[in-house]
Amino acid sequence: MPSLRHLSAFPVMALAGIHAAPAPVDYDARVMPLFQEHCVDCHAADDADGEFALDTFDALIKGGKAGKPVVPGDAQNSLLVKFLEGRSGREGKNQFMPPGKKEHLKPEEIAIIRQWIDAGAHPPAAPGKPADALATLPKISPRTAIKKSVLSLSVSAPAKLVVAGGYGSVRLIDPNSLQTVREMKEVAGKVNAVAFSADGAFVFAAAGTPGVSGVAYQWKTTDGSLVRKLEGHSDALYGMAISPDGKLLATGSYDQKIKLWDLSTGAEVRALTGHNSGVFGLAFRPDGKVLASASADRTVKLWEVATGRRLDTFSQPLKEQTAVAFSLMAVCWPPVVRTTGCACGR
Repeated sequence: MPSLRHLSAFPVMALAGIHAAPAPVDYDARVMPLFQEHCVDCHAADDADGEFALDTFDALIKGGKAGKPVVPGDAQNSLLVKFLEGRSGREGKNQFMPPGKKEHLKPEEIAIIRQWIDAGAHPPAAPGKPADALATLPKISPRTAIKKSVLSLSVSAPAKLVVAGGYGSVRLIDPNSLQTVREMKEVAGKVNAVAFSADGAFVFAAAGTPGVSGVAYQWKTTDGSLVRKLEGHSDALYGMAISPDGKLLATGSYDQKIKLWDLSTGAEVRALTGHNSGVFGLAFRPDGKVLASASADRTVKLWEVATGRRLDTFSQPLKEQTAVAFSLMAVCWPPVVRTTGCACGR
C-alpha cells in the first residue's frame, strides 16, 4: 500500500505531464510585422498571388485558391505554417514561401506564428476608444466650486439685469446680489456675443459650433423661454447687433458673411458678403440706416441696411479688427465728425 507521502506527490507528478496552453500572441505587434516584411510584396490585396492576401487579418483568414491557410489551435496542420517550413507537399514537392531566392522566415519568426495559431489565431484587438481611456482615469472632485467662464457681457437698465454668455449657456444675473436669476442652457458652443433688446424684454446670444454652424438665440427675459433660433451660417457666430428700432438682428460669422434677420418672423432678410475673413464686430448707426462690420481681414466696412449695398471700406488698420461702434452724432452720410458737430450741420 503506497504511503501518504507517495499519494500526496501523485497529483504534482500528474500535473507536470500536462502541457500548459500556449500564451496568446498580439497579432498587430508580433505577427503582422512578419507578413509585412516577408509576404505582402506578393500577397497584397490589389494583386495577390493565388488570390491570397496577407495585408489584413480578414484576408489572411479567408485564404485563397489553395484553401484555408490557418487551422486555429493547430499550427502543425495549418497550410500557412507548412509553406513557411517548406513541407507543403503541393505540386509533388515541398514548396517554400517566400519562394525562390527570397529570404525565408527564421525559425524563431515561424515560432511566433506557430504560437499565435496554437493559441487560437485570435484577431487583432479592437482599437481603444478615447471614452474608454477617459473612463479609467481616477475621478478627482474639485475642492471648491468651479467658476463658470464669461465670454461676453451686456447690461439692460430697463430689465435691471446683466447677461453673461459662457460655454453652452447664458445666465441672467442680478447686478446687486451678483446671483444668477436664471440660466438658459443647451446653447451650441461658445456664446461669443450677447445683447438685450432696447426695452429689456428679450435677450439675444450669438453662438455656434466652429466649422459646423452658427446659431443666434432669442429668449424672453421674464422667464427665459426660447422665442426662436436663427440658423443659416456655416460657421460659429462672433458678432451681433440689434437695430435701433428693434426690428432687425445682424449676425457676423467666421464664414465671412453677415446676415440680417427679421425679428418679427425670424426670416433671413439678406446676406452681406465682401469680407475675406471672419466677422467679429457689428454696430448699427443710431438711425439704423447703416451697419458697420469689423473683420479679421483688417478692414471695417459700412453697409446700407435697406439694400445691402457696401458703402465704404476702411482698410487702414494693420491688425485684425474685432469690435466697432458709432458715435451718437453719426446720423448722417458721409459720417464726418467735427468738434462743433456733424458735417451736415446738426
